[in-house]
Amino acid sequence: MKLIITLIWANLLAGVVAFKVRGAAERAFFYSVYIMEELAYPDDLGRMTIAKNCMGTRQGLRGQANRCFLSEFIDFLWSPEPGKDATSKPDADLVNWKSAKTGDLTKGEITTMTSWITQILNTKVRDPLTGEIVLNNPSEPWNFKLEKIPEPGYTGFLATKKLFPDAEDYYDGISKAGKAGWDAKKAYAEDKSLESVDAKTKTEWDEWPGRVSNGAARVANYRVLDSGKFKCDQIAEKLQAEYNKKGDVTRRSVSLFGGDGAKVKGAVDLDEATTVTKWAELTGKDASEINTKIQDWLEELETAPGAAEHNKALESSKKAFAKVETGVC
Repeated sequence: MKLIITLIWANLLAGVVAFKVRGAAERAFFYSVYIMEELAYPDDLGRMTIAKNCMGTRQGLRGQANRCFLSEFIDFLWSPEPGKDATSKPDADLVNWKSAKTGDLTKGEITTMTSWITQILNTKVRDPLTGEIVLNNPSEPWNFKLEKIPEPGYTGFLATKKLFPDAEDYYDGISKAGKAGWDAKKAYAEDKSLESVDAKTKTEWDEWPGRVSNGAARVANYRVLDSGKFKCDQIAEKLQAEYNKKGDVTRRSVSLFGGDGAKVKGAVDLDEATTVTKWAELTGKDASEINTKIQDWLEELETAPGAAEHNKALESSKKAFAKVETGVC
């Protein structure tokens, strides 16, 4: 059983480094902090902290030079998959960046931005010479080896040191984004020079403090969703195998971060007490026996290889939201 748990955690390690929509949510959050710093520090570039060396081709919202479009931001943070080198980098010229390359994404909601990034990062890149998508197995023409950006590409591993040069690791980078977001929100709120900005522009800019919070919440909520689903699924499978009975655990909805759960739905956690009662009735076994087995399995899950990394990612994302929302964590 321990071997199976180990293999499951190993398979889920890609979830520690966020891919696909989770990777898109992280980058939407990071970019929202990047924009927030742009709004908060118009004349003091030294106070900018996130991706500060990203030199782009966009003029900042408050006139700063060399700010990054979203495409430039994502490309700047790219990092190769472990075991590979810089030659594995996707060809940015083959990616359909859509409005992320030249358009103004500084007016988009976090959920919209995440959706855009997800589409961009899932773009199928065809062979530049033939225009064809390479088949994984010629005898199985339905089995495409799609040259996708996410595996591994722009949505997975990122260069944490480019995000924050003083970050200890990926997890610390997420936490530091929370602090940077809070500091920028606070500076923006205290900036008296904004009184001279025209009302329409100011109204548009005033959306960003909330977007920073929603971005952090969305990242944390995906982690909560994944962690709870994994735990529930594993305990359900173990109970079924142990007692040779069909049945599920009791899954209770959990409170999510941000307004409307920052648009992340379906997060659950294991209701241990109700699950024990349900399975005692189903199997005719003593409730104390069921409870002991569940506690033993939960301990196995927590101590299996990979569990610490998942817990660290979950806690760092929660910490980022707490910091960006309240200034404390």
